[in-house]
Amino acid sequence: MESFWKAKQDTKLTFTEQSIIDDFTKAIKEAQKRDGIADVADPEYKIKLGADSYFLWLSEDSGMIMFTNDKDTRYKLTDESTAKLNEIME
Repeated sequence: MESFWKAKQDTKLTFTEQSIIDDFTKAIKEAQKRDGIADVADPEYKIKLGADSYFLWLSEDSGMIMFTNDKDTRYKLTDESTAKLNEIME
């Protein structure tokens, strides 16, 4: 992503492997809601899973996700999910 509103050109990836879809689903389900106002940098990724879409931030040791239609609430990924999604996105 270049910003919350604009994707980088020619960077779309589509995952069809069920194991990868399951990894993203698990990461979202296990993410912990964080209190406070979400004042964050532009997202690194925008993902679509079923009818829902999310913004995703990943670093080596931290991950965060946010529904695209709710930019006031953020969710912290588990360490396990952060590692797995980093592996997938490399």
